[in-house]
Amino acid sequence: MAIIDTGVEFLFANLWKVIQYNANLILGVTDEVIKLYGELNLLSALLKDYADRGINNYTLQVLVKQIRDVVYRAEDAVETYVTLVAMHKSKGKTKRYVGSGKYLTDLRSVAEKINSIIIDVKEMYTKGKIDFTAAFQNLATSQGSGEEKTAFHVEENNVVGFQDETTKIIEHLNGGSEELQVISIIGMPGLGKTTLAKKIFSEIKQKFNHQALVSVSQNPSKKEVFLDILGQITITKLSNEIRELDEKNLVKNICELLKEEKYLILIDDIWEKKVWDDLKIAFPNNKKQSRILLTSRIFNVSKHANPTADPHHLRLLDDKESWDLLKHKALPSMECPVELKTIGESIAKKCDGLPLAVDITGGILHDRGTDQKTGWENIDNDLHTYIFNDSEQRLNKSMAMSFNHLSPHLRTCFVYFGMFPKYFKIPASKLVRLWIAEGLVHQSGKVNLESNAQEYLDDLVKMNLVMVSERKFNGKIKTCHVHSKLHEFCKRKAQEEFLFQEFNEPGLHGHLTTCRLLGTHFDISNTRSFDEFGSLVRSFLCYFALPSELVSSIPKAFKLLRVLDAQIIHFTKFPTELTGLIHLTYLDISIDFDTLPATISNLLNMQTLIVKTSSQTLKVQANVWKMIQLRHFETNVPTYLPDPVSFKRRKKNSPINRTLQTLCSIAPESCTEHVFAATPNLKKLVIRGELARLVEVNGGSSVLGSLLNLGNLENLKLVNDVQPEPPSQGYLDNLTKKSKQKKQSPSEGKLAELAQMLRGKIEQKKLEQKEQKLKKLTLSNTQFDWNHVSTFGMLESLEILKLKDNALKGVIWKPEAGCFQALKVLHIVKTDLVYWQASSNHFPNLKCLYLKDCSKLEFVPPGLADIESFQILDLLSPTESVVASARDIQQKKKQKSGFRLSIDGSEQEP
Repeated sequence: MAIIDTGVEFLFANLWKVIQYNANLILGVTDEVIKLYGELNLLSALLKDYADRGINNYTLQVLVKQIRDVVYRAEDAVETYVTLVAMHKSKGKTKRYVGSGKYLTDLRSVAEKINSIIIDVKEMYTKGKIDFTAAFQNLATSQGSGEEKTAFHVEENNVVGFQDETTKIIEHLNGGSEELQVISIIGMPGLGKTTLAKKIFSEIKQKFNHQALVSVSQNPSKKEVFLDILGQITITKLSNEIRELDEKNLVKNICELLKEEKYLILIDDIWEKKVWDDLKIAFPNNKKQSRILLTSRIFNVSKHANPTADPHHLRLLDDKESWDLLKHKALPSMECPVELKTIGESIAKKCDGLPLAVDITGGILHDRGTDQKTGWENIDNDLHTYIFNDSEQRLNKSMAMSFNHLSPHLRTCFVYFGMFPKYFKIPASKLVRLWIAEGLVHQSGKVNLESNAQEYLDDLVKMNLVMVSERKFNGKIKTCHVHSKLHEFCKRKAQEEFLFQEFNEPGLHGHLTTCRLLGTHFDISNTRSFDEFGSLVRSFLCYFALPSELVSSIPKAFKLLRVLDAQIIHFTKFPTELTGLIHLTYLDISIDFDTLPATISNLLNMQTLIVKTSSQTLKVQANVWKMIQLRHFETNVPTYLPDPVSFKRRKKNSPINRTLQTLCSIAPESCTEHVFAATPNLKKLVIRGELARLVEVNGGSSVLGSLLNLGNLENLKLVNDVQPEPPSQGYLDNLTKKSKQKKQSPSEGKLAELAQMLRGKIEQKKLEQKEQKLKKLTLSNTQFDWNHVSTFGMLESLEILKLKDNALKGVIWKPEAGCFQALKVLHIVKTDLVYWQASSNHFPNLKCLYLKDCSKLEFVPPGLADIESFQILDLLSPTESVVASARDIQQKKKQKSGFRLSIDGSEQEP
């Protein structure tokens, strides 16, 4: 039951977190709060029970809304109480004394609200505000015959485009081995999978002795599917005797008819792996080149049906195909009038290649007629409203089928995509952190929240609801987005629950006082106040600059704020009220000053803190070590952290933050043993600044030894940033004076020391049977010698090595054999390298090589062609000789499928 799981379940979880994390601040109303939560939890249990029973009638929808509203009220009351207590405690003794009268009055007022809510919840039972019995009245109806199977696709005689797709799939169906094969077509809702599959089926079915086409959809009856197949194979009306057979005997009959014949079966719209397992027993592998064509929205289902072949991902229509389909539907028997052509092309483009959206829009335009130019213009100006409100609700129903099929935790995560502007490419790391900050991700055993959230995102991609905009070279998602029509679906779903409000212009909003999530997707420079939104907003995601008076009013307007994503806003001075937002879990801001004040450490619920500054450095005065929920702290300049020891209390150890995973960009001067001892679970570390300072911290002892404390480090980045001095001033060859006893350069010595320490740590972990961690290393502007790179090659878990902006210097690179055994991705950007010798002995597992601005490089090592795993060669601004050598490698690899050569962003044909 989607409406239950989307809006209410995570509210209960968040309310419980508020109670848990602020137990010391609700001492005055602890009994009342626990009692309230217990009453609400009972309602939650009832909702889940109804959802499990498949009940989804109007009575339940009203029930959900009532419960959601009371949970909101409870959350508001508890968090308001917590805020009052926390702010009172943060004041000095004099201010606490002067304001004690008002403080106690406010506390009593909130406590009365909590008691009032308890009474209201009880009245829901005793006075019949919620009629639980009525919820069961339509149970038989809702569970009776299964879900209606409605075909949401473009009519077959309206097939436009996809000729390339048709040809490719037909080749797979007609070619290949004699074994039974499953060919799958997958894609997002409304993409035309059924239409294309039926078109292909009709074109090639004559080549098969037996053919059958069945649509299974959600909750299919196996017996009915088998009867359907049997009827099409025998081409006769099935007798009553046949219809009385059980599933086992129906399968036996089908197998008997198919075992000696070449057959083609189209199974359309399959949703579950189990359904395929139930059906496949009817299809014998008779080695007659029989084929099964399968359509699904879900990658995992198609992969389960045929683990040895990738499914065919159906693409979107291009602009021309969209316009052709729109004309075909809107003007089926005439040429498009000249005055409608430009408008029509604009409308087609706004459908963003989704065939179902084009088809629905074409039908609406057809009804308007050719003499209704104004009508066409109205549709062009407000397309989403028209296609989501068509009489049959086809687009909405099609998308709702995928949405309702999601597990509860994924539904809310999917709806969250409506928080972002349309077409916005969302960094996966940002999305994951926001989901966690909003309380949408649940802990699962020892797996951390970030891994769980990443799995959520992967699941939504496999469900073909989320599109990958860009992948990292290691295959992980870098940025993602949803199709514009799914984006509209998400916004509408959120607005139904009063969760989200898009901030456009004043006076154009609904349900403002109940809105919890606020987003600015358009210019609102004429807005002067947030007053219309009330104080219930918990999340504010801002993607357009705000007037200065609005910027300063954010902390005052939204006192219970949890998420403030406002990097586009520049704070010219630190807003002192910001530290009063004690419920903040996510803060992303830009500032025009160089110091974070000590009061930031009052934000004890903070999980992600991102600060971009226009200054060249940033000094942190706050005790970040006491922010025990802080998971990610990122800045864009060298950042000076306070020494954890300075916050050590008498007779107690120095503070330790075991949750902190990301720390960037920390200044070399702050890379001390104390800092790293306080962050033992760091996974990503960026050190930015004059790296020569690394040897000066700790009274002359090298910081490299401190890195040994980071046993969980997976990603290390060293950026030699010496601004405003010229880069040459910070080269690491200037770290120390040359030693008379050693001929080894200081740079080489320090790199060797770092590599040996890291290798020693890895070997120590192997002896302790602990997993190696360091997988990614990035060097920027370090000016190391190429001879030092092989030292890093000793890191046995290193999979990604990025050498950027003159990270290495010298004309020759001869890697040592046996190094880089695990390396999969190698980036080299801006170097004076001329000759590079390498083969499969040096990079046996290399998958991707990225070369940019290597203006002196003579050639790409030809020996790389012998690496079996080598699949991607990406060149930007290459020399002619490098291009020639790359093409030689491509020719050698062309017998191996999957190799890709890209030059200046353009993929090259073999």
